[in-house]
Amino acid sequence: MLDFKYILILFLAAILAACQSPNMVEDRLVAAFSETMFGNRGPMYDRTAAGEKDLHLAKWHSSVKISVVEGATEENIALVQETLNQFAALTALKIDLTEPKNESAQLKIFFSSKKDFVINDNERAACFAHSRIDREGRLEMAEVHVSRIDDEKWQTDCLVHELLHAFGWRGHTHRVRSAISYMHGESELTRWDVYLMRTLYDPRLESGISKADAMPKARAVLHELLNEG
Repeated sequence: MLDFKYILILFLAAILAACQSPNMVEDRLVAAFSETMFGNRGPMYDRTAAGEKDLHLAKWHSSVKISVVEGATEENIALVQETLNQFAALTALKIDLTEPKNESAQLKIFFSSKKDFVINDNERAACFAHSRIDREGRLEMAEVHVSRIDDEKWQTDCLVHELLHAFGWRGHTHRVRSAISYMHGESELTRWDVYLMRTLYDPRLESGISKADAMPKARAVLHELLNEG
């Protein structure tokens, strides 16, 4: 028999969930968009061609060529292709997974032989991404690095997270369940990730747009997506 206190907790949780108005959900998503696309940035991201910090929206322009440069096993390539198919559907980009070890690809993925990485001078990480942006706010190159667990096994749970960074998500948010959050334990795109990615790549939000100009447009897009259901 279920404990009465447990039933009461579930009942109260259901009430709280029901009390979240559509406006509250929209406000949380708008705040999450601000944090992921503009805020909470570190030195691994947002390097412009001139080497300065970019304070504007960044994304791929129309197409991107991608290659698994290291660790190009059949399993890893299949995993990357599956993820990129989802990204292509959400961004309307022409995404081309080229042959392995293609050093000329704009986005290179490394399933590394290393057990971990040192980033930001003194931090250890199982995976990381970094990118370069031109003066118009367009991503022009990116790399994703995934560490190795043991023979033929990698930390693939962080692949989606790092690919989100490589597609313009330069910060983190914990306001919604998201693969970009390192607190929620999500390794696949969530419903909220779909909304945020579709908003980032909506044509109304141009590459290089300032945060002040972008946020009202982002709210309008998110409002439409939430109303679509």
